Amino acid sequence: MVLPFVLQDFRAEARGDPGESSYLTLAPTPTQQHASAGLLKRYREWFDRVRPFLDRSPNVRIEPFDESFAELSSYFAMRRVGSGVTEEVWRELFELESRQIVTAQLSLLEEAKDCFALLNPRVHRDIEDLSISFQPNGEGHYRVIAESARGRGETDLTVPFEDRDVENFVLRHCDPSRSRTRGWVPSSLQPFSDFGGRLFDSLFTGGVRDLYLKHLGAVSSSESGLRILLGMVAAPGPAGLPWEYLYDGDEFLALTGSVSVVRHLEVDRPVRPLRVEGPLRVAVTVSSPSDQAELDVAKEVEGLSTALGPLIAAGLVRLDIAQDGTIATLARMLREGELSGRPYHVWHFVGHGRYIEREGGTYLAFENSNGTSQMHSGFELGTLICSHPSVRVAVLNACEGARAAPEDSLSSVGAALVARGLPSAIAMQFAISDLAAIRFAEEFYRTLTDDGSLEAAVTDARRAIFFMPNESEWATPVVLSRAVNPVLFDRGQEETSRAGTG
Repeated sequence: MVLPFVLQDFRAEARGDPGESSYLTLAPTPTQQHASAGLLKRYREWFDRVRPFLDRSPNVRIEPFDESFAELSSYFAMRRVGSGVTEEVWRELFELESRQIVTAQLSLLEEAKDCFALLNPRVHRDIEDLSISFQPNGEGHYRVIAESARGRGETDLTVPFEDRDVENFVLRHCDPSRSRTRGWVPSSLQPFSDFGGRLFDSLFTGGVRDLYLKHLGAVSSSESGLRILLGMVAAPGPAGLPWEYLYDGDEFLALTGSVSVVRHLEVDRPVRPLRVEGPLRVAVTVSSPSDQAELDVAKEVEGLSTALGPLIAAGLVRLDIAQDGTIATLARMLREGELSGRPYHVWHFVGHGRYIEREGGTYLAFENSNGTSQMHSGFELGTLICSHPSVRVAVLNACEGARAAPEDSLSSVGAALVARGLPSAIAMQFAISDLAAIRFAEEFYRTLTDDGSLEAAVTDARRAIFFMPNESEWATPVVLSRAVNPVLFDRGQEETSRAGTG
């Protein structure tokens, strides 16, 4: 960057020669040039970490940043071609001009600060739990018991649908290949609000409704949140219903941001938040056996990497893709992570899932050494995953990973993993499209990274799908958890801040 007029004026004043008009460009001495190059390199590395956030914002023009950086680069790269300028005068000019250029950069970043909301640690909501259990009371009938710190309530539940009704609803409205663009046409949501409304009215009656309204009043008047913990073990019938569509007459509970719906398995051992130093480490298995319907593996990996790009650039997430889709490779990844002192915190599976009726459960299709399918149940996978306590959640991007046999609510892969000891799992109760799965992953990890709360992460991800727009797939992911505390990871404000600025 050449500033002839300003620099000449400074030089003339320094030499006491106001008539001097020779052209002069100032630059560091060899020693200062080396120091300046190091400073520029560090600045470039820092800027490269924040640029993905800027690139993703439709309201930010990246050109001013590039132009300003070009000025900065030019200035630091200058060579001294004149003479008669003392080291003291040069140092003063260098400090003045570089400060002005860097200040201009910081001003641009300040104007775009909304892009970096992810780097600001959240204040966790105070969460109230409303635990709801189902006790069989005759075929299709259940005694519902709701308990919380605010009291206890009971009512009787008669499932408002025949099995065929639920199956028809899913086939007609929850198949992503049949989904329509919703736009802003409210009528397209009618089937889901009707279905969710009948679920809500059948569950929240009598004392259970009274207790729910107490919690709802508290949530509405404060910054607290409510977890509805649906106990599924004793009642496999209700476990098969898509409770994520619960609709109270005004809104879908799972989309509100203040209420979350969790399939809960009660355990004796509490699950404490895991302190995470450095990035959240995600082990990814992408399995596409040759004897299954072909998956666009490259698209899946590219989509996941792109979605998490800003988090990876900011040093908040590390994504490791397994070399193949075999369970042996997954086992080796988890083991080597622990041995190296860099254990994995999340296991993410991309592939096929299938409910096998004769086996009475859901299986994930891994690859054999010859590339064909090797099916594994949640019980088998739990033997592997739960031997690595740093893994706190499994994200199963596979069809029917949350589907259980009618008589056994723990026969789905997600539920079996949690029952075996994994704190939480996210699984799909229906088929999910690639676009919705990628959007879900993007927002899920974005919130999980800075907030650490599983339910908050899933809620944000649901809303992201809902506003794609998408009529049904926001309810496809199911949260299964045995954790009493909704916060799985404790990053701490200091750690989050350092990851965003270092």
